[in-house]
Amino acid sequence: MNELIDDTETWSRYPNHQIWHNKLWLSQQLDYKCGPAGVTVPEKGHYIVRPIYNLLGMGLEAKFMFLEPSYKINQIPPGHFWCEKFEGHHYSADFEWAYHRDGSWKWKQLLERI
Repeated sequence: MNELIDDTETWSRYPNHQIWHNKLWLSQQLDYKCGPAGVTVPEKGHYIVRPIYNLLGMGLEAKFMFLEPSYKINQIPPGHFWCEKFEGHHYSADFEWAYHRDGSWKWKQLLERI
């Protein structure tokens, strides 16, 4: 049976992949409108504000905020960032690399959350 590990374990096990834990970097790679605390938003609206790094849980300390380009610098805590808010359902899925009966290795979906 495959061992299930969480983000805190992957941080030390796979140091060459730690960049993927940086959600601001990931948002930039996906070309989202985003920026760290202290950088103003491009236009007024609802944004998600969350920690740049959070190995303890995807939604921990995340919140939706209405921000304007003139927002007060202390509205967003240090170590957090703002990102455009997306509408619709949000999905999260867990996968494991598993050996199948046909003799091949494939990704197998374990859990899906909305």
